[in-house]
Amino acid sequence: MTKAETISTGVSAVITTYNRPDYLRSAIKSVLTQSHEVREIIVIDDCSPNVMAEVVEEFADERIQYERLSKNSGANRARNRGVEIATSEWIAFLDDDDEWLPDKTRLQLNELIRESSDQRWIGSVCSYRFLESGKDRVWGSTGVVELETLKSGNPYCGATGLVARREYLTRTKFDEALPCGQDWDIFVRLAAQGDLLYLKDPLFLYRRGSHDSVTLKAKSLKIEELHPRLASIYKHQAWLGNQAFRLRLANQTLAYIPQKKNRLRWIRESVRLAGWSATVRVLLRKVWSLLPLGRA
Repeated sequence: MTKAETISTGVSAVITTYNRPDYLRSAIKSVLTQSHEVREIIVIDDCSPNVMAEVVEEFADERIQYERLSKNSGANRARNRGVEIATSEWIAFLDDDDEWLPDKTRLQLNELIRESSDQRWIGSVCSYRFLESGKDRVWGSTGVVELETLKSGNPYCGATGLVARREYLTRTKFDEALPCGQDWDIFVRLAAQGDLLYLKDPLFLYRRGSHDSVTLKAKSLKIEELHPRLASIYKHQAWLGNQAFRLRLANQTLAYIPQKKNRLRWIRESVRLAGWSATVRVLLRKVWSLLPLGRA
């Protein structure tokens, strides 16, 4: 039988992991305790130095599959490999440093398949909760992910919040060439093909500690290291249109500008890439956010 002929209803979980055994253990537990049973759990190890297979073997559950990539290729390659292996109609993603809340798959799938004959929804994203503080990160109301909203960035979530139909993920793969902005990129491409549902319910725990390490790296970024980080923006330049494209460039270039050294040089770089108008707009917005009224 071909792969297409063996696709089953239900949901497959794709967990991507790299060298974090304790986090992986917690991630797997969060999938196993879902109120809506997951058909299969696919763990893709991005060629970790540590032996991650031993963590998987701790769980005596026949639904769990483990594969180690032959070389370190990045989370997007690991996600795409998980999609290639998955045999369910729906595929949900989980980064090893995050954890699903118990009702995640139930709540997302209930909305996606409320009417069995309704093929409207091609996938869903959601809000999340910071693991350390318990604070919810919610944007807007439940509804369709609007392409116009995505023109300003990704206010929703990362890959851990995404559930999508396998048929779309096999032709709309995660872009393995992008060093950052991968979540925004695939949300844009999926939303261009059909309706992507946003649920305002926080459905997973997001580990801020991992985010802080990424933030620290962004704050210490050198200008000559900036341009690969802009690849996702240039990729969608035509779709964004001139104004949104320039604002995205300025936002990315001026990220964490108050904490950076050589701030004037970064501002000049923003002007060079995005122009005066976009640079001034972004700077004014950042100044406003630092004022008491802007933070209220």
